[in-house]
This record gives sequence, structure tokens and C-alpha cells, in this order.
Amino acid sequence: MAIKLELELKEAELVVAGLYKLPMEVAEPLVHKIKGQAMPQIAAQQEADKAKEEVKKDEPAPNAD
Repeated sequence: MAIKLELELKEAELVVAGLYKLPMEVAEPLVHKIKGQAMPQIAAQQEADKAKEEVKKDEPAPNAD
């Protein structure tokens, strides 16, 4: 059975940091799995943010009259 969680980036980082307190043979596969799922999401969000900034740059500046 699988579950899906939604965590803020800082919360996920705390979970991973906590896992490293476990023996490495237990923690490493789970950390790898978490990072494997998180990295594409982070990259997609960064690309979306970048695209949003590009659109803002291309918009005409409001008149300051």
C-alpha cells in the first residue's frame, strides 16, 4: 500500500535529516526514494517560477503619470 503526503520543502528536509539519525542501511534507501520523488517536483516548480518571471519582464511597465 502506498500513501501520498504533501509537505513543504523545509518539512521534507527535516524528515530526511531525521532519517539520517537511523543506521545508514535503513535510512539510505528511503532518503534516496524521497529525493528521487522530490527533485523532479522542485525542478518543475523552479521552471514554472522562472517562466512566470519572464512573463512579468515582458509586460509593459505601468504609466507613472
